[in-house]
Amino acid sequence: MKLKRVLCVLLVGVLTFASFSTSVSAENINSASTCNAFTDSISESVLAQGVYEDEKVQRFNSLTDGIAACHKLTEVQADFNQRNANSESTTKHVENCVIVKTEKDIAFDTEKVVAAVRYGENYYIQYKTDSDAQAAVALFESYPTVDYAVTDRIISCAVDEYIEGDARTSQDSNGYVHYTWGADAMSLPIYADYVSRTTTGNVVVAVLDSGIKAEHELFQGRLTQGFDFVHDDNDPRDDQGHGTHVAGIIADCTQGLNVSIMPIKILDIEPLTLGTQATLAVALAGFQYAINQDVDVINLSLGASSSEYEPFCEEVDVAVSKGITVVIASGNEYRYIGSSNYHPAHKTNAIVTAAIDSNLQNYHTGTSGSNYGPSVDVTAPGVDVKSAFHGVFNNINNKYVMKTGTSMAAPHISAAAAMIKLYYPSYSCAQVESKLKSCAKDLGASGYDQHYGAGLPILSNLITSLPFYDVSSSDWFYDSVFKIYKKGYMTGRNRNYFLPSDYIKRQDVAVLLYRMANSPFVEYRNIYSDVSSDLYFANAAVWAYDNGIITGYQNGTLGVDNNMIRQDFILTLYRYAVQRGLDVTATANISGYTDQAQVSQYARNAMSWGVAKGIIGNQTTSLSPLNNSCRAEVAAMIQRFIQAYNL
Repeated sequence: MKLKRVLCVLLVGVLTFASFSTSVSAENINSASTCNAFTDSISESVLAQGVYEDEKVQRFNSLTDGIAACHKLTEVQADFNQRNANSESTTKHVENCVIVKTEKDIAFDTEKVVAAVRYGENYYIQYKTDSDAQAAVALFESYPTVDYAVTDRIISCAVDEYIEGDARTSQDSNGYVHYTWGADAMSLPIYADYVSRTTTGNVVVAVLDSGIKAEHELFQGRLTQGFDFVHDDNDPRDDQGHGTHVAGIIADCTQGLNVSIMPIKILDIEPLTLGTQATLAVALAGFQYAINQDVDVINLSLGASSSEYEPFCEEVDVAVSKGITVVIASGNEYRYIGSSNYHPAHKTNAIVTAAIDSNLQNYHTGTSGSNYGPSVDVTAPGVDVKSAFHGVFNNINNKYVMKTGTSMAAPHISAAAAMIKLYYPSYSCAQVESKLKSCAKDLGASGYDQHYGAGLPILSNLITSLPFYDVSSSDWFYDSVFKIYKKGYMTGRNRNYFLPSDYIKRQDVAVLLYRMANSPFVEYRNIYSDVSSDLYFANAAVWAYDNGIITGYQNGTLGVDNNMIRQDFILTLYRYAVQRGLDVTATANISGYTDQAQVSQYARNAMSWGVAKGIIGNQTTSLSPLNNSCRAEVAAMIQRFIQAYNL
């Protein structure tokens, strides 16, 4: 019976819309009434009054043209009306309009429809009254070829709060400056370096949000053409700030990679609260646009606390079925995510992300905090996250501000997903999710829990081999180089080479120890004449000076590009141990080494300590204190240091 019904509805579609010049009368339709399935699917009013003439339906082949026609159809006059003025419902509906998604043509009641637009798989139908629109939804939902039918509506989002960004940054091994603390917390620069050395592909991340400030320095060379579905043009400019901040996190975390951002503006500024709002039609068009553009990842730092987003959730299913990874923020109301609320965060086939602070604790302050529930997959940094600012309100002229919320957590996961898609191009959303969970650091209660999911993904845990042509598994230093590289302490000297025999430079020792100290906040000062603020080792040089680890030469220079000899390296490592508060009382008699007399007086205590801890001089009869330190030896000594102190 169902197959028969489908065939009959398809037949009606063909009869109704095959010609642009001929309409189908009620008499013609009644002559086909022998098909019972047809009378089951089309309302009595349609049978009595005829169908909406095809020539009156505006038809478009593209979403962008279609949604522009929808805007003209409604003109968004006051943009909405309250369905029940006396009810407590805050749902605001758009001009008695109905959205229908269906591959097949459908029939309308001529007397009750003002106008209609057909674009892609969507109809946008404006009815004369709200009751007519509601009755049409009930009718269309009974059509077997209709995916969904809903009234269009306004969905409002909370006001975006921010504070001015401080000077805190971190600098990775390739000289990229990172503004979000989440980059280091998730070891994203380490994995980015690994991926950049082993892949040549590209990935596109669509950000469905309030748009983007394309002029910001974080986005230079990083954007691909998007669209503004609010104003119907190719310039998705951000007038609220949320989208710029979200996209900035993705750009920040994927520096050095072929990851492009596609800004799709679906959120408009809400004039009274300066929050954001979207019509459901615009949100759906933006989502369908991203799917049609065949992007690799979609970031959704948005949602609603009711079923308003249910059609939006069905587009999640479409995207996932096409191999697109969808990342969704869990929401900030600190409430339980069930199957009937907090859409689309209830979706189990996407990657739902909660938020944590810099202490790796769940985001929760008063009545705000990460929504939780069985759909939460992972967690990510979301408190006081610094990223790009769109620079419109409050006369804030600095380029970076800090925001808090799961909206900030989701783009960290989108950035991680983009890296995984670069390395595994054919991965499905489920496979990307599995990879993220496999490298996650367990937080909260042991094992999976509904606040943290599987925990915080640490992407360096995904590194299983070295990406260097000049380091093989048979080399004596392989294990040391692998472990140090995976921790992000030492990387290659260029794209595919570690250069183990090269001598380590003084500035690179500063960087190495600075990374081992977790790259703490440093405010750059002009201490050395050969260290300017734009150099990749600038923060490390200041940190090493302030902590008495590398104090430079008497001529006021750090000695950039000078090799560091072995006794000086052990001395700096000894000073680093002191700075960390480690026990350095261990000593050994070095008089048995053939070249112990070459050890300078200033370095003898450090060398004695190094021998006692097994960092240097084991299985040899000489210390070679005045020889330059090669990179392979440095990796080995660092690994022994880590083992000696169980770090």
